[in-house]
Amino acid sequence: MTDLLLLGPLCAIRDNLGGPMVDTHCHLYVPPLAEDPARVLWRARSVGVSVVVVPGVDALTSVEAVHLAEQFQGTVLAAVGVHPEVGVVPLDFVTQLASNTLVKAIGECGLDRGAGDLAAQERLLAAQVAIARDLDRPILLHCRGAFERLLRILEGFGPHRGILHAYNGSLEMATCFRRLGFYFGVGGVVTREEATRVRATFAAMPLDWLVLETDAPYIGTAKAPKGMVEPANLPEVLSAIAFLHRVPEEVVERVSDENAWQVLGMAQCSP
Repeated sequence: MTDLLLLGPLCAIRDNLGGPMVDTHCHLYVPPLAEDPARVLWRARSVGVSVVVVPGVDALTSVEAVHLAEQFQGTVLAAVGVHPEVGVVPLDFVTQLASNTLVKAIGECGLDRGAGDLAAQERLLAAQVAIARDLDRPILLHCRGAFERLLRILEGFGPHRGILHAYNGSLEMATCFRRLGFYFGVGGVVTREEATRVRATFAAMPLDWLVLETDAPYIGTAKAPKGMVEPANLPEVLSAIAFLHRVPEEVVERVSDENAWQVLGMAQCSP
C-alpha cells in the first residue's frame, strides 16, 4: 500500500494529474487517521486529493509530521510549530526540523482567546513568525477570538505568505490579512447550511484568496461527523464553495490548488 503513495517529485505529480487537489491542513498523526495513514491517503487519492499538508502542534507531533512526509514523499508535506494551546515551549526544534526539505511551512501556530495568557501567546507567535521569515517559509495560522491582535503582530513583520487555517473571521478583517499576503483555509464548516455567517463570508471572498482544507479528523462536514473527517472528504468542501460561488467545481479546484502551490512557495511547478 505504501508504495502506491510514493509519488515522486511534486512537479511530476502535476504533470501526471493536471494538478493535484491539495488538503492544506490535516493532522494525519491523530487517531483514527494514525491507525492506517496509508489507507487514509489511498482513499484520498481515489477521490483526487493527491497532496496533504500535515502541521505539527508541538515538538512531538512536528517530528511525526516530518516522519510522515518522509514515509509518503510526494503525497505528504510537513509543517512544524507550536499551537497556542500548548503553551510557551522552547522553539529550537522548529528551526532544526525545518532544515528538512520536506518541511514546507511553519505552524500550526497562532492565537486563541480560550487558551490562556494572550501576551505569552503573542510572544510565542512572534518568535515563530520570525523563524518563518528567516527561513522563507509560509506560516500556518490558528486564530480564535483574537483577529485584531493577530493582525497587529503580522503587520509588525510586514508582508509574508501564509494561511489563516479554518478562517471564521469577517470579510473586512480578511481584506486586511490579504494585503499582507495571506490566504484563507476553508473547511468543513462551509458545507453546513446552518453556518450562514461563514458561508456568506466565503461566498463574498474572491476565489483567488482561498485554499481548501479538512483539518482532519477534527472539523465535521455536513456528511462526515467531527472526529471522523479525513482528506477524502475534501471534495465536499470543494462542492460547497462551487455552489456558493455559482461556478463549476473544476474552477474551484484549479484556482484553490494554484493558490496552495503559490503559498507553499512551489508555484514553479505550475503547468
